[in-house]
Amino acid sequence: MIEMEIKEYKIEPFADLSYAYFRGADLSYAYLNNADLSYADLSYADLTGADLTGTDLSNANLSNANLKDADLRNTNLSNADLSNANFYNVSVLLNEKAFFLHN
Repeated sequence: MIEMEIKEYKIEPFADLSYAYFRGADLSYAYLNNADLSYADLSYADLTGADLTGTDLSNANLSNANLKDADLRNTNLSNADLSNANFYNVSVLLNEKAFFLHN
């Protein structure tokens, strides 16, 4: 298994990371805003405090991922696998109103 750490790394906005393999990766506090992560494997990834604003996570595998304190405003999560993911204190935008999720 390959271990990957991108902690606090800034990915260029609109980067195409579709189908990327980030299983178990440390992406804590990474800036992934407006990136295309559709169909990406982010299972067991640490996305604590990550900026995922406007990111396309459609059809991504986020099972068992840690999204604590992540910013998911305007993020596309359609058909994503969110099973057992940690969404504690996640910031989301629904109907143009900001909310924080606590699970």
